[in-house]
Amino acid sequence: MNFNLLASAFQFIFTSIVFCAGAFLTFLPWAPKVRLQLAQFFLNRFDILLPIGIIILSISLLMFVGFLMIYRRRFAQLSMQSYTVDSKLLRELLENYWKNRFPENEYAVDVILHPGPRLECIVEVPALDAEAQEVLFIEVEQELGVLLAHQLGYRKSFFLTAYESPQSLSQ
Repeated sequence: MNFNLLASAFQFIFTSIVFCAGAFLTFLPWAPKVRLQLAQFFLNRFDILLPIGIIILSISLLMFVGFLMIYRRRFAQLSMQSYTVDSKLLRELLENYWKNRFPENEYAVDVILHPGPRLECIVEVPALDAEAQEVLFIEVEQELGVLLAHQLGYRKSFFLTAYESPQSLSQ
């Protein structure tokens, strides 16, 4: 079963429960008999408060872990074969390439020049299945290598770090 689907269903159920609890508490001032019965129940059965609290805390903890699992970013780093240049120029080149590659959405890009000198290009990509990611990374490896070599004369190896867009993970 798809984990994202299960977590989304759980989120919907929890949101519905919170909505119903809010509606109940909103209309409680106009129901004095219900208030008295509720107060009497908890006065007589105070021992039930601890299990209810533990259950609510457990559900909250499970939801927190589930939401972290849904919205975590996945990273992939490729070593690619392809001189030290200005990072601003590299960033502009990478931004233009990425805008041409994905014109329908705007994805974040960044360039880091590590000591050595090592170039690392960090790019945000849409959520894709494993096969599509592999094809994308092979194409990007070839195209960026050629682009950096032709535009800037950069022929040393560099890293491409890609992470999935949070917007595409939530869809």
